[in-house]
Amino acid sequence: MNYPLIFKKIKININNGWYKIKMREKAIVTLADSNYFDLLVELIKSIQANEESKNISICVLDAGLNKNQIKTLSPLVYSIKKASWDIEVPGYKVMKKEWLKSQVSRAFLPNYFPEFKKYLWIDSDAWINSWSAVELYFKACDNGKLGITQSIGPGYKIMTKVNWLFGKLAIIKSQNYKHAKSSGIDEDIARKLAFAPHINIGVFSLEKNSKCWGIWQENLKKRHLLKEKFLAQRV
Repeated sequence: MNYPLIFKKIKININNGWYKIKMREKAIVTLADSNYFDLLVELIKSIQANEESKNISICVLDAGLNKNQIKTLSPLVYSIKKASWDIEVPGYKVMKKEWLKSQVSRAFLPNYFPEFKKYLWIDSDAWINSWSAVELYFKACDNGKLGITQSIGPGYKIMTKVNWLFGKLAIIKSQNYKHAKSSGIDEDIARKLAFAPHINIGVFSLEKNSKCWGIWQENLKKRHLLKEKFLAQRV
C-alpha cells in the first residue's frame, strides 16, 4: 500500500496497532548521544503526554546513539537524522566529542528538517512541564523573531563582580567579557557584551525563514567552535 510522502507509518506498541504520523508545520527538535538516551526518552514522553503534541512533529539529531537506541526511538518520533559539524572545526578540538555537535547543529535546523515552518529546540536533558510554555515559544518567534528566555534567577551566581578601590574607582569583572575575549572577539564588541543579559540557548524557537539563522551560522563560521565555545553556547 502506498502512502503520501507527508505520512510516515509507525507501530505504536502500547495500542498494538498501526497509525499514520502526519508531518506538521511545527517541529520540536533535540539532540542526544548514547549517554543522554534515557533523558531523551523522558523528554519525548513529556511532550507526548500532552494532547496538543499531536500537532507537533518530534525530530532527533543523532550524535552517537547506538543501533538499539535508534530502534527504540524510531516509532516515537517523526525523524532521526545524523548530526554533522556543519562548519569547519579543527579535529583536535572535537576528537571523540560527538556531543559537541549540539553546539553547532542547532544553528542549522532548517538544513536538517527543511519541511517545517517553525522550530522549537529543547535540550535532551530538559522536559515539558506545561504545554503553555511550548505555545509561548512558538508564538514568540513570529515574524522572524527569536523566542528565547533569560537564564537568570535567585539561584544563579552573580555574573559580574565589582571590587571597589576607593571613592568612585572600581575594578569590574564580567563573565561575559572574559569569555568574549578568550574567544577572540574584538574589544569593542566584548565591552558591549560585558553586561548583556544571559539567555538560555537550551530552549529557543525560530521560523524557517528567519534572518537569525544566517547571522548565527556566520558567527559560528568566523569563530569555529571557539576557545571557550562562547558563541556556540550563547546567542
